[in-house]
Amino acid sequence: MAKNNTLAGKREKIKKGDLIFYCAILALPLLSLVVFYFYGNFNSFLLGLKEYDTSTGTFSWEGFSAFSQAFSDLFSKQIGIALKNSLILYAISLFITMPLSLLFSYYIYKKFPFSGIIRVLLYLPSIIASIILIVIFKFFVGRFLPEVIGCEGNLLGNPSTAFPIILLYVVIVGFGGTTLIYSGAMNGINDSVIEAAQLDGCNKLHEFIFIVIPSIWPTFTTYVVTGLAGLFMAQMCLFDIYGQGADANIQNIGYYLYAMTAKGDFSEYPYLSTFGIYLTIVTVPLTFGVRYLMNKFGPSAE
Repeated sequence: MAKNNTLAGKREKIKKGDLIFYCAILALPLLSLVVFYFYGNFNSFLLGLKEYDTSTGTFSWEGFSAFSQAFSDLFSKQIGIALKNSLILYAISLFITMPLSLLFSYYIYKKFPFSGIIRVLLYLPSIIASIILIVIFKFFVGRFLPEVIGCEGNLLGNPSTAFPIILLYVVIVGFGGTTLIYSGAMNGINDSVIEAAQLDGCNKLHEFIFIVIPSIWPTFTTYVVTGLAGLFMAQMCLFDIYGQGADANIQNIGYYLYAMTAKGDFSEYPYLSTFGIYLTIVTVPLTFGVRYLMNKFGPSAE
């Protein structure tokens, strides 16, 4: 009886220790969720009900005028152009950058010739400081490339050429991190699965489509969902290139909000807060919906 009581006491201590460990692990992410999401959005809602008095330098309660202005601006021409550019950026990332990253990752995973060199070249932009890349990029497309192709003027100064060139830059510098993560996920695939497929006569293309992609589908889903969650935050390095002087035809939502915030005009903060709330209302259900559909109808590793 005494022995049974001792074992029961040990089990109880283990359960308490596990509970303390779980609580300690969950404390930081839950705290981050409460502070940076719930409190941040609640504070944005309160700020949207205020106005800034330039004479006293304080905020005071005003009403829902900022909500009305932000809602009407959602249908303005400027926001329409910015929204279109944000959607184009996400489409480029989803249908060009991501498939190429998967192909490069598969090439590296299979250790094909020069795969090590390709890995370094793709990850190199992630190592070099972004400001250095921007300076090189501005010199290349602003001075060197126009002289080579024989055109006049800075290609970044012409809205008709600036937007596609910037998209090209975003694609080129966007391979490093995704390729590294995808190749790491592919390395976790059981070798016996690949060997069994090869014994059944599976070629490289079928192996990539029917074995590799389903095996790394959770990682792929994560990138799609996080990219969608940041749909209105990415600003395509526009602020690094133009500062606050980017042409309206090449601006996207992320740059529009970032540039207005960078002005430091407190009177704009209620408007920006309400604008962000509207974007959150759109983004949150869309993100969870896409995640649900990808998990439900996506391929299974089994």
